[in-house]
Amino acid sequence: MALSRYLKLMELQDAKIATVLTDNSGDANPTYAATWADLMGITKIVVTPKVETKQLKGDSELKDVYTKTTEVELDVEASFMSLDALKVIMGGTITDAGTTPNQTTTYSLKSSNSTPPYFKLEGKWNYTGVADAADAHVILYKCKVTDPPQLELNDSSGNFGTMKFKAIALPCASNGNWYDVKVNETAAVIATTP
Repeated sequence: MALSRYLKLMELQDAKIATVLTDNSGDANPTYAATWADLMGITKIVVTPKVETKQLKGDSELKDVYTKTTEVELDVEASFMSLDALKVIMGGTITDAGTTPNQTTTYSLKSSNSTPPYFKLEGKWNYTGVADAADAHVILYKCKVTDPPQLELNDSSGNFGTMKFKAIALPCASNGNWYDVKVNETAAVIATTP
């Protein structure tokens, strides 16, 4: 028997992103970086498909309506800033230097490395509200940032800050995959490798 097709959207528990390495027409699937970057403290993933609409009018009435999905927008928010995630989202470099007690880690975005790459995003939520589904995952196979990460820094009189960004998902050139929502009867962690 198939699993429930009605899910509640609660307890977003994990989200990870990985750089798309290749996505060529004729290939079976895209390839991704060997490791994920964790979107630690994930608080929100909003997936919004957009459609193009054309109306056929004639004889003073609406005769037909044509719609086609053209893009999928993402709105993401996390309560931690991850330098590894920032590199996947925006490009740039991360440099570790020094020795204890004078170590440094620096994320750098320069004009020479400022073209944001494509990335894959997978998020998992634990509360589906139905007995036969332990968790569910949303997987977007090829995304690119449209509103770069906004880092909100507050002093001690305010609330904790957040990292927010928006992106657009598009279908993969290799296999046409856009996004999946996968329901699991037994809870599953996000796979170790993208």
